[in-house]
Amino acid sequence: MARLVVALAATVAAYAPLRPAGLRALPSSLRASNVGIASDLKANLKANADWRSACEKGVVSYYDFGVRLGDAVPASSEGNVGVDVTAAYLNSLAANPSRISAARPSISAVLQAQIDPVAETKRRLLEACDAFEATQRKAAVDAELAAAAAVLAAPKKRWYQRKNALKAESYASEETKTDPVASAQKDAVIALLTKLAKASPPTAPLDGWMGRNGVAPKDCGLDGRWKLRFTNAADARFRSDAETSQDILAATGLFVNCVDFTGEGKLSGFRVEVDGEALNDTEVQLAFRRVRLLRRSRFPRLFGTITIPLPNPKRLRRLTKFLNRGRGNEGSCGAGFELLYLDDGLRAHRTFDGLYFVQTRL
Repeated sequence: MARLVVALAATVAAYAPLRPAGLRALPSSLRASNVGIASDLKANLKANADWRSACEKGVVSYYDFGVRLGDAVPASSEGNVGVDVTAAYLNSLAANPSRISAARPSISAVLQAQIDPVAETKRRLLEACDAFEATQRKAAVDAELAAAAAVLAAPKKRWYQRKNALKAESYASEETKTDPVASAQKDAVIALLTKLAKASPPTAPLDGWMGRNGVAPKDCGLDGRWKLRFTNAADARFRSDAETSQDILAATGLFVNCVDFTGEGKLSGFRVEVDGEALNDTEVQLAFRRVRLLRRSRFPRLFGTITIPLPNPKRLRRLTKFLNRGRGNEGSCGAGFELLYLDDGLRAHRTFDGLYFVQTRL
C-alpha cells in the first residue's frame, strides 16, 4: 500500500506543471472555448514558465478577452485602428488587465474582418447609411422650420404655388443636393457599396421573378417587404416625418413604393405602383402605373383613398425629358435598375439614371 501511495504521488507531481493552478481555479464559464486558438497561443509562448504565468492570471484563450467570433462589432473609442493580434500583444494585455476593456473592440474588429470581409463591409455600409440618413433628416427639419418662418413673413400663396409633399426637385431623376458633410457621407456609402458589390456580386438574383427560369416566385430573393436605408435620389426624399418602404410581389412583378407620414395633416401617405420586367439576370425595366393617395378623412371609404392613373411610360418619359430641359440624370434605357447586391436581409441597386438605393428586409 505504501508503494502504491508513493507511485500516485509521483504521478501527480509529474503532471502538475502541465495543468497550472490558475487554470484549475477558473470557473467553467471562463475555460477556453476555442481549442485551436488557445493551442496557437500556447505554441507562441517561448517557455512553459510564461504559459503558467499567463494561466495564473486567468488568460488561457481569446475567450478570456471577450472576443466572440461572429458577434456584432461594437464601435471603438479608439477608432477601431488596426491591431496586430499576436501572442506578444495578448501577453502585454495579460500583464496589464486594465487595457483589456479598451482593446476588446479593436481585437474583435480585426478578427471579424479576417474571418468574413463581406459581413464587415455590410456592417460598415449600414453604419454609413445611418449617418447619412441622420444628416439628411436634420437638414430636412431645419429646412421645414425655415420655410415655416418664411411663410409667416411672406404674402399668402395661391394653392397652385404651394410646394406639396409629392413634389420632387425636377421632373427627371436627380441627385440629392447636399452640404460638404453629407456629401462626404454619401461618397463613403457609395464606396462601401461598390466594394461590397465587387466582393459578393449577386448570382441570378431575378430567378423566380414572375416564375423566371422555372423558379417559384416565393423563392425569388426580391420578394417581400423592404425598408429604405439610403438613397441619393432627390425624388425619393420627402418630409422629415416620412417613413419609406417597399413591398415587392415577385408573383405579379409588382413594386409598391410606400411612404407614410407620421405627423399631422390630411395626407397620411401614398403608394406608387410600378410594374417590373426582368431584362436579364440583374436588370429590371420599370413602368409606373398609378399613385394612391392615403388621406385622413372622416369618411375613409369615400375619400380615404384617391387613385391617380399614370400615362403610358414611354409618353411619360418623353414628357419628363421635355419638362426637365437638361436637368437631372437621364438614362437612355428609361426607368429601371441594376441589382448590385442581394442576400436574405440586404439589397442594393443602381438606377439606369446612376442613382443608388440600399434597403434592408423588414
